[in-house]
Parts: sequence; C-alpha cells; structure tokens
Amino acid sequence: RGLCASTGLTNLNMCQCLNVTSEGLSALSPVLSLASLDLSGCRMSCLMALSEMTSLFNLNLCGCERMNSDIIWTLIGLTSLKSLTLKDNVTIKGIHLRHFFSTRGLIVEGVSRNSG
Repeated sequence: RGLCASTGLTNLNMCQCLNVTSEGLSALSPVLSLASLDLSGCRMSCLMALSEMTSLFNLNLCGCERMNSDIIWTLIGLTSLKSLTLKDNVTIKGIHLRHFFSTRGLIVEGVSRNSG
C-alpha cells in the first residue's frame, strides 16, 4: 500500500534520488493530495509518469540529468501546475516553454529568456 494509501501527502522531496524510475513515479499518481514534488538532481530518462500527476502545483526538475525539451509534452496536461523550476537543465529551450505556458500564468524558473 505504501504511498498510494496516503491521502494526506502534499509535499514529497526526492531530491538527489538517483534510482527514481518511471514506475516509481507512476505509483505516486493515485496520491491526489500531492501538490509539490521535488525531483531535483534525479537521473531520469523518462518522465512520462508526471503526466498522471494532475494535482501538482509545484514541480522542481532542477538539474535533472537526461532531460530534454520533450518534457514539455509531458507537462502540458498538468493544468494545476503553477511553478516549474528547471535550473541547470541546459537542454531545455526557453522559447518552447514560453510558447506552451504563457497563457496559463505558469512561473518557469531557471530558463533564460534568450534561450531557444
């Protein structure tokens, strides 16, 4: 049962967890109260499971290795997301993020306005 049975979990800090998998993230999707997730410093190649976490309000992907601009397609369905941190992700193109999120009022930190 673990985290899936937790109904009161609102914040989860998985900073620097090097063995986070897509399956592990998928196990969090039933936690409807999860509003803030910190995955900074994680080495994940697949973030598709994030698309199932529709209650997320804050997401920190600072310094996540192996991440590229395809993350945009994963995040586009997170309509509750208001704060996204991408510092130290040099492969993310700021222009792509601005294009998709400019009308939603999403605060994107760590992406240069001149990039992309």
